[in-house]
Amino acid sequence: MSFEDLRDFGYHHMMHPEEIPEFLEGLKISAATGIPFEMEMRFRNIHGKYIWHLNIASPILDEQGQIRMWVGSTTDIQKLKEEEQRKGDFVSMLSHELKTPVTSIKGYVQLLLKLADKEEEELPPGKLKSSLFRIDKLVLQLTNLIYDMLDLTRIEADQVKIKLEPLDLNELITEVTDDLRFINPKHQINIDYQFHGVVNADSNKISQVLINFISNAIKYAPKSDVVDIRVFEAEAGMAAVSVRDYGIGIDEKEHHKVFERFYRVEEQSNKIFSGFGIGLFLAQSIISRHHGKITIDSEIGKGSVFTFTLPIVNSSVSKEEGN
Repeated sequence: MSFEDLRDFGYHHMMHPEEIPEFLEGLKISAATGIPFEMEMRFRNIHGKYIWHLNIASPILDEQGQIRMWVGSTTDIQKLKEEEQRKGDFVSMLSHELKTPVTSIKGYVQLLLKLADKEEEELPPGKLKSSLFRIDKLVLQLTNLIYDMLDLTRIEADQVKIKLEPLDLNELITEVTDDLRFINPKHQINIDYQFHGVVNADSNKISQVLINFISNAIKYAPKSDVVDIRVFEAEAGMAAVSVRDYGIGIDEKEHHKVFERFYRVEEQSNKIFSGFGIGLFLAQSIISRHHGKITIDSEIGKGSVFTFTLPIVNSSVSKEEGN
């Protein structure tokens, strides 16, 4: 269209009707403040289909602060929105499919716990019951992981609850590594306890981070069966846990990308390892909400060291974080 045709056609005729009120309100605020207005919105194309765009409207003011003109730009983001929707649908589908068998497993475990009270006299003392209690705890942890996958949008919206309480970090690490040794009997998981104290942390969330770090150390080191864990005091008021593997390593230019949602590490041979690419994204979200940080030290072919920090219990951290 020519300028005259577009002017007479009406800008609002191209917009999706549901978004016009928010757009007008945004322009009003932008006109009053002089701050550019930015909004994701749908515009109708020549075929009559609404396509997502990033729309930016910037007021240009004169020396008296009056609006002389508006400068705008629209960028087609339809493919990005479609890809985001596909990924969201995939996570929701996966979470739903996993939730059903996990719920059934938990029901059977609870039934067996009741039967164990009646039959334990015929079994080695405490053997069956203690094992079932452990399974029950692991199933609960798995359920929490599934809900975290389902709530990825909540994590990005900064609405995840973190309950901070005194936690024996060494005890938690021992518990998690015992479970992973059972699952990976061929691997040697070494732990160097240099820190002996209590941290402010959410036990379930930090377990999730530990499981992710150690599982990645095993997965991305197919030619090594050794994982080294070190617990130490990184700086005043902060405890640290580092997990070292002797695997494929990560190129320095990729270090910042590994924490992106759905990013997966690619080996030099172009082999992409299995996984959904959300583990480190979740880990970084969890640790940041604990007022800690995650660092990576890695080179191609020389393995990786992932380290996270947590506040020691005497630090002034509130009892509960999040909304």
